[in-house]
Amino acid sequence: MWLLGFYGVASADTGILTLVITDQNGAIVSTTEPKVVPKGGDSFILMATFTVPADATLICRAAVLQIGALVLTETGGEGLHPCVSVSLGGSVGLGSSVRN
Repeated sequence: MWLLGFYGVASADTGILTLVITDQNGAIVSTTEPKVVPKGGDSFILMATFTVPADATLICRAAVLQIGALVLTETGGEGLHPCVSVSLGGSVGLGSSVRN
């Protein structure tokens, strides 16, 4: 699963950017290694490869930017499909892959 976006850090020298993958209950399925980003702004692409839990019905992605004690979470909104449904067989959702 991947996420493309733009970050902005104005109030500190650096921030820490991470992609967090969760299931329908909000349980963390996977995260990327934290990436230190410099003050200012730039585009990013974060990618995570993971095994979909057997009981998952929904997998969601979010970019998390930590700046000091402040934590900003961005899903990209419904128009960008932050979550995909998981099912056995049938059609594959947007940006998802078939479970092994």
